[in-house]
Amino acid sequence: MRGRHTYGILKILGIQETVASSKEKYVEIAVKLATDINFRNSIIDKIKDHKKKLYEDDKTIRFLQDLIQNKFF
Repeated sequence: MRGRHTYGILKILGIQETVASSKEKYVEIAVKLATDINFRNSIIDKIKDHKKKLYEDDKTIRFLQDLIQNKFF
């Protein structure tokens, strides 16, 4: 579930280049983030530019609220 949650957040932020399809790709991306300052800065800039989509949009919270209320009560 954490992986899907993280994927959803990255999708909202428009950051697909850090999504790994395998363990090898995960390591490759991690190394690139650690060693390539331009790549790392581009990811940081995307987070800064799109964070409002994540924190100021309550659609996902309302969806979860509706799901819980209708499914469990």
